[in-house]
Amino acid sequence: MKKLLVVLLIALLFGCSKDEKKDTVTADAKYKDVLGNLESYDDDVADLNILYKFKKGDKFSFKLTTISSTNAVIEADSTIKADSKETTYYTFDFEVLNKKGAEYDLNVNIKAIAINAEMNGQKFDFDSKKQYTPEEKQQFLQYTVLIDHPYKIVMDQSGEIKDVTGLEKMVDEMLAVQAKGQKVPPEQRLGLIENFEQGAIKPMTQLVFRKLPAHQINKDSVWTDEYPGSIGVFQLKNKVNFKLEDFVKNGDNKAAVISAKLSVTWEGKNKGTQEGIEYEYKNPVISGDGVILFDIDRGIVKKSDTGTGLELSVSMQAKDSTGKMKKTTRTEKTMNRNIVELL
Repeated sequence: MKKLLVVLLIALLFGCSKDEKKDTVTADAKYKDVLGNLESYDDDVADLNILYKFKKGDKFSFKLTTISSTNAVIEADSTIKADSKETTYYTFDFEVLNKKGAEYDLNVNIKAIAINAEMNGQKFDFDSKKQYTPEEKQQFLQYTVLIDHPYKIVMDQSGEIKDVTGLEKMVDEMLAVQAKGQKVPPEQRLGLIENFEQGAIKPMTQLVFRKLPAHQINKDSVWTDEYPGSIGVFQLKNKVNFKLEDFVKNGDNKAAVISAKLSVTWEGKNKGTQEGIEYEYKNPVISGDGVILFDIDRGIVKKSDTGTGLELSVSMQAKDSTGKMKKTTRTEKTMNRNIVELL
């Protein structure tokens, strides 16, 4: 399965209250479609723990939309261009099974998936609600195995997913098709389950639950989150600077608008040789932003829109069949956007 990228990167611009007038929080042009105009909260709000608040038996649903586009240019004897865009819609159903201290046990069921994609002018789509032949189902196996195969997560009150279990049915269904009747050793099966959890299910589910600070915060409070990464020959250090921009009204409830800014540093040798191929990477260009609206009274994300951008270029030289050095340059620009909506 295509690995889903997890990013908690958010940013927002807005107006401030003056005197007794009711101002509104207005996202800049990029995010206005996400938040629109929100009325600032009149009462003083201070020293809050912004946490997820669930009780046993609670049920709720989220829609997750992931949008990914890639533009690649390969320059050698000729120039080849490749463009792709994929929009995937997931519907998640959640049920709170238990609360143990500061952690929740939740049942998760992906109820529906729909895809619209285009690659180099060729379009295809998928809708889990439609009927497909066995051959067509095999083509979309990485999606069909997710539908109506519930799994469980353990999540703390700050929104961090600690554990994922119950993925055996998904993996076994994939193996039944891909292994074509051949028996898979138990240790290999366990390895596949772990890879499926860490590389797909856990990061995809974490997109729904935005991680929050475990300490009390006020308006204008800032905090950071750091996490490693890698791309090409580079080891990345990602740092997200969060800020609670304002408290606003979400219906009758109090909500928080949180912003953040991504900064990335990296290390690694741009040039090198591997198996007779000389390569040289340009420094990557990485950006990320977004917005989150968190309903404080209900203790749940109301809506979020986060995104990242990446540009990476590498040149490679190697001898061809005639012994001459041949140079190929590949430049790729990728944009990813994740939209979460409470249904």
